[in-house]
Amino acid sequence: MVGNLLVALALFSGELDVQATAVVETRAGEQPTLNLTSGVYEQAPFVAAIVTPTGMLLYREPGLSLRLSYTPRVYWADPNGLGTTAPLLLHTVDFVVAAQTTKRFSLHADVAGSIGQADYSTVAALVGSPTQMTGTVPPITNIASATGTITTRTALTRRWELDLDGHLFYWKALDLPPNPLPTAITEQKSAAEQATALFQLTRRNALGFGVAASQASYSSGIAVYTVGPTATWRVHLTPVDELKMLLGLQYVRATEPAASMLAGVPPLLGPSGQTVSPIGGFELVSRVSRRDEVLILANAAAGVTYYVDPVIQTAGPRAEAAVGITGIMLPDWQATVQGGFATVIRTTPLEVPVGAAVPDETVVSLTLAVQRRISTAFFVEVGGAWVERAPALVTPNFQFDQRQLWVFARLSWTSHPLPRPIH
Repeated sequence: MVGNLLVALALFSGELDVQATAVVETRAGEQPTLNLTSGVYEQAPFVAAIVTPTGMLLYREPGLSLRLSYTPRVYWADPNGLGTTAPLLLHTVDFVVAAQTTKRFSLHADVAGSIGQADYSTVAALVGSPTQMTGTVPPITNIASATGTITTRTALTRRWELDLDGHLFYWKALDLPPNPLPTAITEQKSAAEQATALFQLTRRNALGFGVAASQASYSSGIAVYTVGPTATWRVHLTPVDELKMLLGLQYVRATEPAASMLAGVPPLLGPSGQTVSPIGGFELVSRVSRRDEVLILANAAAGVTYYVDPVIQTAGPRAEAAVGITGIMLPDWQATVQGGFATVIRTTPLEVPVGAAVPDETVVSLTLAVQRRISTAFFVEVGGAWVERAPALVTPNFQFDQRQLWVFARLSWTSHPLPRPIH
């Protein structure tokens, strides 16, 4: 047995390392909070404290890097929507593999799983919908989720490269209120795949031709399938500025449970259950300026995708935009501002039953953070976040009706001190 162990250890000739990090954060502001009497989310002030320690085991050798980490996230808030003062605990395990087996082939894979109690922001991110968290999204605290991604890059020739990307996602609610609605979203399974062939046209220009497909199914019985071709153009405007543009078509097919048909719910994609929609967008990354020890970076992206909202059971084109700017003053200061916007592209208001609330289909967000390195192992950060949700822009008497607004202070520590930059 000892001999087998020595043989196994001999096979790993690289470097083994143990690292740890910890983040302590406090928040104060307002956000939707679960009303235990009505079972819906209402605006309320809150204070919160979040402690996120992480332990990592790393292995490195030429051409291979492995990382295994465990992160318990302790979230305490008042109020927390459960009517108790106990903190919420969410466990996450993550395993990452990065390999460069040859000069022409590289692989990156990531598998992660979480289980435990989730706060409002975590549940909203899992559902993946800008809709108001009432009705078809039941109050959820205990969840289990898993994700897996894999990316490979293969240089076929000096000019041609083949990129393959895959993504798996699953989440499930572990505790549910009594008698949830039949259309409630309590479980989701999804997969996405993309293959792209890149051709280096010139030193500054590259063209890409690919195909993307995805599948998603929900506990409500809805299943959505998409597939379509894409074309990309990537150009280096300058040595430090890159622009990427994408155009494509997306074929979408949806299946729905018979109960929805009998209840008179309009089909997601009309009587045929399928549609074809154009998609497209751009992404710009730029180093705006650098002077001595001051560096300014900027990024902007916008596009149109075809989005299926499983919560309110609607589908259609959605416009998205994001912009960010980062200022760095070496060696200790960094400030970041990020903004985002998303809304459905709709020409007529969404029809809802008389007396029912119009669901949210528009999101606007803004975040600001300023970070200061106080030593080689400690960082302090302060900032704020603002998120507003509203119905579609064409809704009569349009107004924002759900807000997340808070300021925060964060202290971060790492067991492996980072060296100060040399200028």
